[in-house]
Amino acid sequence: MKIRARWAGIAAAAAALVALGACGNPIAHLTTERAVGDSVGKALAQPGLNLQISLGATPAQLLEINRIEHGDSSFTPHVASALSHMSIVVNTYRGHGESLELALQVGGTRPIDIRYLDGTMYARADIRTLLSDFGQTPAMASSARSALEKADAYLPGLAALGKGEWVFANLGELAPLLKLGGLNMSQNSQYKASSTALMRDLKSALINNTSYTNLGNHGGRTEYRLTVEAHNAVKQLSGDLSNLARSTPIPGASDIGNQMARALAKVPQTVTLQLWVKDNKMQEVDLDLNQFAHKYPFALPLRVTIAAGAPVAVPRGVTPLQISGIAGLLGGLGGMRQAPAHAS
Repeated sequence: MKIRARWAGIAAAAAALVALGACGNPIAHLTTERAVGDSVGKALAQPGLNLQISLGATPAQLLEINRIEHGDSSFTPHVASALSHMSIVVNTYRGHGESLELALQVGGTRPIDIRYLDGTMYARADIRTLLSDFGQTPAMASSARSALEKADAYLPGLAALGKGEWVFANLGELAPLLKLGGLNMSQNSQYKASSTALMRDLKSALINNTSYTNLGNHGGRTEYRLTVEAHNAVKQLSGDLSNLARSTPIPGASDIGNQMARALAKVPQTVTLQLWVKDNKMQEVDLDLNQFAHKYPFALPLRVTIAAGAPVAVPRGVTPLQISGIAGLLGGLGGMRQAPAHAS
């Protein structure tokens, strides 16, 4: 499906939420704006934050989207059901060092789970469950596991990953690989300055281009509609986006930034979001993706539910992913490749 083409708008909406909570509420003289700003600020002020991101679409609606986009029925009901129950879970928690958990959840299971704690990354992938959820055969899962077992000879720990076990690696050992890939960490200070400028100007752009409507209480929650003059806001941020892309230390990021800028230039004049508040805290935000395309006979909400986060735990029974040897080897090869030639 072509939903991926709209992730630029999604990223902008997520950044908007952070900016609204961090803006210090300069529009507090208006009751509705103050209520929204306070609810976002209280949610973000919690020691931990758990975001669950999903598409609010039924299997039948996803099948209809596939028919509209591709004109065929290759998208099976089984896959549509898995996608309708799929979400991306992001969990952060302050006070326990640097910690982050990112997981792919399908129904009640998490076939992919990645955790980062103080420089160490932990990962687990249930390949059989993941492939089965998306209509692949057990033979394909066995083939993937076999490939990882063979690769374990070069990178010990991959076999355990193929069995669905937890593995871990110290990200500091990846430095030679990052250098070989052209990652320039010397640009970090410039990147931080550019990102700070973007967030500062994003706050201003949102304050000047957003209106709020209280839609009443529904099921114990207060619903608000946020209307953003998106075209004007993006125009104000175009310079910041270009600077951020140029300063990003990841190879090829400047091209990604240019693509995002072109995508954002095509956003509608106005973009609306629905925000729900309970107990004076932001609880859910919906962004209708169909307002960017107007292709479907129904709304297609990108749904973000917000709850208190939990401390990110170190998994038990982890296997080391021994990347130091291969990282050192590839780093050495990279140094040889970049070494100047000497006349004999």
